[in-house]
Amino acid sequence: MSMSKLLDNYAFIVSISLILGLATGGSPAYQSEITILALAIMMTLSLSEVDLASGLLRRIAGKATTALLLNYALLTGLILTISIFFDGDIRSGWILMAAVPSAIAVVPFSYMLKADTRLALVGTTAIYFLALLFAPAITVLALSQGIDTFRLIFTIIVLIIIPILLSRIPTLRIIEGRKKTPMINLCFGVLIFVMTGANNSAFAEEPSLVFWVSVASFLRTFVVGLAIFAFFRLRDTPSDTTKVYVLFSSYKNLGLTAALAMTLISYEAAIPATICIPFELVWLIFLKRFSESEYDVSDRDNRPEKN
Repeated sequence: MSMSKLLDNYAFIVSISLILGLATGGSPAYQSEITILALAIMMTLSLSEVDLASGLLRRIAGKATTALLLNYALLTGLILTISIFFDGDIRSGWILMAAVPSAIAVVPFSYMLKADTRLALVGTTAIYFLALLFAPAITVLALSQGIDTFRLIFTIIVLIIIPILLSRIPTLRIIEGRKKTPMINLCFGVLIFVMTGANNSAFAEEPSLVFWVSVASFLRTFVVGLAIFAFFRLRDTPSDTTKVYVLFSSYKNLGLTAALAMTLISYEAAIPATICIPFELVWLIFLKRFSESEYDVSDRDNRPEKN
């Protein structure tokens, strides 16, 4: 198999990156910088395929509101409920996860899933600006301490505003989407390698704690994601919209969560975010295959029979 075909193979890139990250400990330096750069490139390439026409916000405002509610009402509420079953800094780590906005990677993930990337972008942008109010409010009420607002503003500028501007470059927009896929996959592989490696020590901590945090991580990622998928499928919601709703209902910004946990509380408080990372990675692989098979079956069932 040629190198280009390997880079086109999303499952291969994810698997190799996950294994190498766990085995080697990831990048020994500049982990934060590499993560930001990889995400920024993924965002720029993904958004270059999106038509940001005037009136876009007005046309999908209702869907974007649904995405916001799924992330900051449903998922945040579930994570806050999960936090009740833990104590000390672990509980604080869950609360911080509930407070942060959705993962920036929801936008490139929507592109990978052939979902509605415009909806993912508008929803993500709205969530991040509202997070300037929601995140501090949740942390102050639940933890009696604030959140780093500057870090949120920095995230909005570097990972949303700048990629939007760069994605409008004509040269980038004329490149075929299939030629951008290997670079998006490679950047995602780098992201997995760095984040998994940086947090691999968490898996050697107390086995009992890791087990129960893993159970909770599975619940807040797989169970809620599948429930939302089933709900919108039953409502005959278009597949590209359903996939975006599922992403918003199951992804939080775990990098920001871990950074805030270690800055505001302790290393132990970062354990929930650390353990959730591989669950979110595996969930994306599963969702890609599961959604494709579900809609393929539906298409075959609805196809008229030949006489």
